Amino acid sequence: MNTLEQVKKHSNDTGSSAVQIVLLTEDIARLTKHINENKKDVGCRRTILQKVATRKRLQAYLKRKDVDTYKKVLELLGLKK
Repeated sequence: MNTLEQVKKHSNDTGSSAVQIVLLTEDIARLTKHINENKKDVGCRRTILQKVATRKRLQAYLKRKDVDTYKKVLELLGLKK
């Protein structure tokens, strides 16, 4: 079972903070691989930084609203607190 399925509240859940954090993490990983192969892609580098900042804000929100889900998401993704 993939990480996204583990954090979804229901089958059509695309907007909850936990799901958004998982999707952003997958995007960041994909873009990081791309930037490692294309060092001069400045636009991609900027996009990564934007996504990291958005994920950080969502993590702070989730930590305030639901600590248990926050801890679960961090554990599943292997992110630091």
